[in-house]
Amino acid sequence: MFLALKKRPHLFAAILAIAVVVQNQSGIASDTLKRVEKELQALMASTKASIVTVTATLSREIPIESEGTFLSLFRTERATQPVSYVNIGSGVILDEAGHILTRNSVVRGAGAILVTLSGGREMVARLLSHDPETGFALLKVESEGLAAIHLGDSDEVLPGSLSLMVGNSLGVYPSIVLGAINAIRADGMIQLSAALTPGNNGSPIINLDGEVVGLVVGQVNTTVSGYESLPGFHVSPTILVYPSNRVRRIAADLIKYGRVRKGWLGVVGYHDGWKPKIRKIREDSPAQKAGLITGDVIVKFSGKEVGNIPQLAHLVEYSSPGETVAVEYQRSGQTMTTNVEIGEKAVRGSSDKEAFVWSQGSYVSNGFEEMNAQDPTIIALERHRLLEHRINELGRELDRLKKFLNSY
Repeated sequence: MFLALKKRPHLFAAILAIAVVVQNQSGIASDTLKRVEKELQALMASTKASIVTVTATLSREIPIESEGTFLSLFRTERATQPVSYVNIGSGVILDEAGHILTRNSVVRGAGAILVTLSGGREMVARLLSHDPETGFALLKVESEGLAAIHLGDSDEVLPGSLSLMVGNSLGVYPSIVLGAINAIRADGMIQLSAALTPGNNGSPIINLDGEVVGLVVGQVNTTVSGYESLPGFHVSPTILVYPSNRVRRIAADLIKYGRVRKGWLGVVGYHDGWKPKIRKIREDSPAQKAGLITGDVIVKFSGKEVGNIPQLAHLVEYSSPGETVAVEYQRSGQTMTTNVEIGEKAVRGSSDKEAFVWSQGSYVSNGFEEMNAQDPTIIALERHRLLEHRINELGRELDRLKKFLNSY
């Protein structure tokens, strides 16, 4: 079905070349574009049965303002009213048993969750589990004849690869976006040159072989990055994608354990040039048991070249606890190899504060933001609530100032 695409790894560049070079042969260029168009439509048709729209109904208490006078600035208590709204996102069917993977930001706190198949059939879904660190949520529907998504090998994804993003956009399904992989980040996340709209959250990224190579988790937040402050500097829309090899592990753990187990090595590291160097080894850790010592420089982990600490951190985290992996390291100028039985990282919030210290920070809150299709009314009401919160703060400041002045 996808023969034309498989034989043209640089298809998009070829199309542009045809459009520019063959100026006097518009018929040839038009025929080529039509063939490409049909191939892309066939690609979407082959996968859409495994992609769903997730609609979550939520409610929230919103403060209401009954007074419009200056005196209302000093009131700290506010009357509230319940407001219902919906979040809309995308998800993928994992298996015929009815497990569906989506984003936690879509369904978090929902009173009811509805899943809509590509053909329009609607089903009630239950939230089984979620992982607060990766932001994925596992749903379950009771149905037969579901088509499971096919997860490809994200290690084969390279910058420049063309991909399709298929899912919901602004409440409309199917929404299709053709984009290019512009980079593989140091932490293993995939960057896709495309614009993200509400409802895309959780959408799969499909390669030209019809395989899912990742799931959309957000867009680059230029406010955090600081690029928007540069005069005359324009930042193109960039989507962040969780690679399918990690998604496969996350989904399997959520189904089997109800949580995502993370690997643990037990070392504190810093950069020695571009390589991670061990500064400290945790007592009774997997690294200590394997014979690693302070000063060792890790160059390979499980057969993969290690270029920096974030990369090593994620290679370790996404190794299965109990799995034995080969670690290649340098010591006193010699290259050595040892086998390490990976431990399990302590759950966030537990008493073990030093369970894993290669990397810190949440990707969802540091560098990118998620987008869901949401009722405009709730957005306006939320802005109103934030404004009232600021007004309340001002009122408290005025009270403190009044007390300070009366003390003299």
